[in-house]
Amino acid sequence: MLMQIASRILAILLCCASVLGDTEIINFVSDVHDDFSLNGISHHWPSINASSTLFTIKPESAYLPHSVRDTCRDAKAGECPHELWVALDLGDIQNRERIGFTLRASWPAHMPADFSLQLFSPSEVASAWNVTSSATANAPSRRQFARIRAKSKGILTPIQRPRTGDAESLASPEPEPVQFHLIVERLHFGLVPESLIPTIYTLIAVILSASAFVPYVYTFLAKTAEGARVELAQREKKL
Repeated sequence: MLMQIASRILAILLCCASVLGDTEIINFVSDVHDDFSLNGISHHWPSINASSTLFTIKPESAYLPHSVRDTCRDAKAGECPHELWVALDLGDIQNRERIGFTLRASWPAHMPADFSLQLFSPSEVASAWNVTSSATANAPSRRQFARIRAKSKGILTPIQRPRTGDAESLASPEPEPVQFHLIVERLHFGLVPESLIPTIYTLIAVILSASAFVPYVYTFLAKTAEGARVELAQREKKL
């Protein structure tokens, strides 16, 4: 019974969060590899670790007939205004085991946009974009790169241009820039993000505390119900 109540409360909280914003999530596994110096591009890209970072991106127009996964397909790395490249500093190179992480992008629900998250190792970035790279000697790393792309999915009201003679022309408005939070977190047991651990501990504490009072509450209610039954039986006899 208590587990059902806790599950319903958690479901309600998750539903409320989904109303406030949209989220794109990708889970991945990281291992230790030789780091690469990507000449000419990576030093311009921002780097994040476990903390949440606020970014701004300009979504591609919703009128273009393709999905967000085809946005900036032919553009060179970092040269498309509708994408953002970010270096992920995953740390923990002492532990050589494969570690699970989750990358999450969250943005306001009133900004209608689709996001795409892709992950690349340093060597994959060098191969995909044909840039000069060199392995950094004796520098093991878990560093990976995230490619974030955005495409508007809202149908905006067209803008009316000034009159040119007797004709009027309509222009498709450019989507407004979207601010989004990007966070990378370690996954515990390959499933639970680190930020949810305090919430889980709180739920466990609430359930254990409530279970300690259940026997007393049950006894009290049982006595109350028994007293009510006796009183009803006595009234029926008098009638």
